Amino acid sequence: FHGVPFSRAPVGDNRWTKPEKPTALPYAEGDYYDATHARAGCPQLCELPSPQYVCPDQVSINAEIDEDCLHLAVYLPSRLTKVTIMVFFYGGAFTAGANGVLLYDARFIAEKGDVVVVVPNYRVGPFGFFYQDTGDTDAVLGNFGIWDQIKALEWVQENIQSFGGNKKSVTLFGQSAGAQSIAVHMVNNYSEPLFHGAILESNPFGITYKNKTEAQDIADKFAKHMGCRDEATTAVDALACMKSKTMEETLAALRNFSIVNQINPNSLTQVFEPWAPVLDEDLLNEHPYYTFLKGNNHDKPMIMGFAKDEGMFFILQIFPEKSETLKTRGRTLSSRGECIKVINYKINRLYILYCGKLRNSECDNRNPMDDLVTDYLFTCPSRRVMNADASSNNVWWYMFNQTWSFPEFWENYTKCYDLVCHSAELPYLFDVDKLTDLSFTDEEQVLANNIIKYWSNFAKSGNPNQMSRD
Repeated sequence: FHGVPFSRAPVGDNRWTKPEKPTALPYAEGDYYDATHARAGCPQLCELPSPQYVCPDQVSINAEIDEDCLHLAVYLPSRLTKVTIMVFFYGGAFTAGANGVLLYDARFIAEKGDVVVVVPNYRVGPFGFFYQDTGDTDAVLGNFGIWDQIKALEWVQENIQSFGGNKKSVTLFGQSAGAQSIAVHMVNNYSEPLFHGAILESNPFGITYKNKTEAQDIADKFAKHMGCRDEATTAVDALACMKSKTMEETLAALRNFSIVNQINPNSLTQVFEPWAPVLDEDLLNEHPYYTFLKGNNHDKPMIMGFAKDEGMFFILQIFPEKSETLKTRGRTLSSRGECIKVINYKINRLYILYCGKLRNSECDNRNPMDDLVTDYLFTCPSRRVMNADASSNNVWWYMFNQTWSFPEFWENYTKCYDLVCHSAELPYLFDVDKLTDLSFTDEEQVLANNIIKYWSNFAKSGNPNQMSRD
């Protein structure tokens, strides 16, 4: 079932407000709702590699973008009696992604895993993570993309039994920004009763989030960029002006808004996710990383893991080409000192460990940066979270280490052809070779089947190595 609405459309005056339950299905004609095709993805400027697989505004996918985007897809197995539920949240750095793209077609997870899979859209970019404090106590401040996810989980609790699902057995799984979203659900009280287990794939715990002051500053600058804010304009009037802009006008302004230049230099990792959850003192009082370390997260079983070369995907966004000096966008990694300048990290042990062998030579100096970013954003914080949580909950850990036989999947990131980069497990998890021009080897098909088995086992039993709780 595609295009099932779980919220009223966040358009017009409803832009930048919390999602609300729709009054009724929007029947086009007759007494039925057409759920045979995907609806639009949420507004975005999707600049991910291989957009034909992951971007909703690609003609080849037959999915558009529109503010009326809060729909979900439901994939069913052949058995329809109290089936375990798995809810997937897509990644995309909180700036891109949609449930109608080829990569996230979950039919084979449902079929092979004998689970119901729900894939909701949620708002991204400034439509999902714009933060505005107007001074009106009734106004919603931000984190709309996360509120969308919560509303989708509430829909599951209210409606999934009509699809044969068991609302008392709901597992969240997501990758990258989707995994970060799940970490938010693991630490806030609004989400706690809505799910029972979590699978976090490639969660960059090391990326920091903006506090309210930082987020408000970005919002004011974006409003000014859109021609809606000056020294004489109130926050309420600025917000009304921004809501009057069309989706196309807002995206055009976003394209020309250099948000990266607005990032706090002491929070350099935010360059990878300039629009992201805000520490709003409602959903989030602190970064989930610290909540986990304190043991204040929800008591639920969890799988965590990452790919071997996670960092390269991020390094390539800054340094797409190999060069002896790597002079790209005004940055240089030609020496150990410049390496430290770029990462803004002046600890001597890291200096020696990661950058000690860099010279002006023919070697690709992006490789040690891959190691550093992988460790700093993924490996080290994830291991600390896992060790802290394992004292009171069941936690499983994995590292994905399979290179692709179809490297053209990330057509714009050739450096990843021989590595195991960010998102490397997704084609196997969704078994996408049957829906695309990709082709798995026999060994890769076994791997795909095993990932689906482990994930669905965990959803059913709380243990990836056990099929049921019986």
